[in-house]
Amino acid sequence: MQVIGTVRNTPCDLMRLIRMRRVELGIGGGTLDEIAGLPDRYVSKLEAGMKIPGRLSLPLLLQSLGLKLVIVADDEAIPAVAKRFVNSLKPPPQIRGDDPPSGIHDGVEL
Repeated sequence: MQVIGTVRNTPCDLMRLIRMRRVELGIGGGTLDEIAGLPDRYVSKLEAGMKIPGRLSLPLLLQSLGLKLVIVADDEAIPAVAKRFVNSLKPPPQIRGDDPPSGIHDGVEL
C-alpha cells in the first residue's frame, strides 16, 4: 500500500488526489464516469468543484481507481478548542469483568 496524499480540510483536497490518480492511470473523466457507473460529466463536475462526492459516488470512484480511504488519528492536528473539550470529558465508569451485567455499579444504574 502506498500513500499518495493527504486530505486536510476540504473536499477539494480529496478531489485533487482522485484526479491525480485518474491522470496517473490515463483514464479520462468520461471513462471514469462509465467505469464507476456515474452519470455523464459527473467526474468533470466534481473536479471543477461544482459537486461534492457523496456517500454513494465516493466509494464507486475510489474502487474504480483502486484507491482506499484510510482515516488516521492525528492528535497534534486537533484544534486547541477541541482539545479543551476532549480533555474536559470524564472517563466512563469502569465495569469489572466479574460484575453482573445488570444492577447498580458505582452508583450508576446499568
